Amino acid sequence: MSCTHDHNCEDHECSSDWSLYKHIDLPKVSALNESVSGSVKSVFKAWEQRLHSSGEHLESNEGDPELLVFVPFTSDVKIKSISIVGGPDGTSPSKLRVFINREGIDFSDAESMQAVQEWELAENLQGVLEYQTRYSKFQSVGNITLHFPESFGGDTTQIRYIGFKGEATQLKRDVVATIVYEIRPNPSDHKTKAETGWFQYEARAFLKEDGFVKAVEILSDSVKGLASQGVESLFENYVEGTKKIKPGEQFGSVAGSTRLGINGTDFGWGRPVKTEFVSIDRSGSFSMLVRRDESGGGVEIGMCSTKSEMNTFLSLFKDGLSN
Repeated sequence: MSCTHDHNCEDHECSSDWSLYKHIDLPKVSALNESVSGSVKSVFKAWEQRLHSSGEHLESNEGDPELLVFVPFTSDVKIKSISIVGGPDGTSPSKLRVFINREGIDFSDAESMQAVQEWELAENLQGVLEYQTRYSKFQSVGNITLHFPESFGGDTTQIRYIGFKGEATQLKRDVVATIVYEIRPNPSDHKTKAETGWFQYEARAFLKEDGFVKAVEILSDSVKGLASQGVESLFENYVEGTKKIKPGEQFGSVAGSTRLGINGTDFGWGRPVKTEFVSIDRSGSFSMLVRRDESGGGVEIGMCSTKSEMNTFLSLFKDGLSN
């Protein structure tokens, strides 16, 4: 679905006030198959400047019109629409496929993965078209990957402008991996606080040799303390706790519990073979449940991140166990 600018933009939320340009992490924007390295950064500009060009633009390599553009944001955003201004003489992109919160995608990934949304594009040389998103699917967007498979018959694909309309949230996309993946961390590097329930602890409390044991003790005491509280009290504590989180602070959360007995449920089809918490790919939470086997103990801990980050984690985790 697209709309044209034959109306009052202020009334239709098309003005620069709704542009997400200032929330793009421009130094980290990248593209695959660009003929000039780094040229992709030139297509991101203020909405009023979308038709202004000093000759710089993004262009694919000769004879290969496919492009893949990765755009990270400095905070989570909600995207309402996307605008693309392409090149003349059949070099404008004719199709757009979008992936959300997936880093490290290459062309083979893009071809095999299901896109969040796809559009058949028009040659938008005057910048009057914008393509509406399925808004409910474009919430909490930390990064977006744009796949342009082909042009309108040109030997290359040219793009002069890419714009996003929407709004930003206050949630910063800080990488938690610097804490989770470090085997020998330096306490002076970590100024964030760890949230346990709604108690705050300096990160240095968990970075000593007994840090893991300390974390387990705090979690155990916190969970035990919940037993004496009613649902209303727990909810009030949760609301008050969220108000204490300052912008830029890192916090963690756990989905599930070892006391829910999920792997023991049986609705007539037998016990589940595998249990996954589908929300942790967006929330960044860890999942926790009792092991499915009947060995008498053990906890399954689940996490979800990008392929490259998970490979790094698995390598460091294995190395940490062996040492």
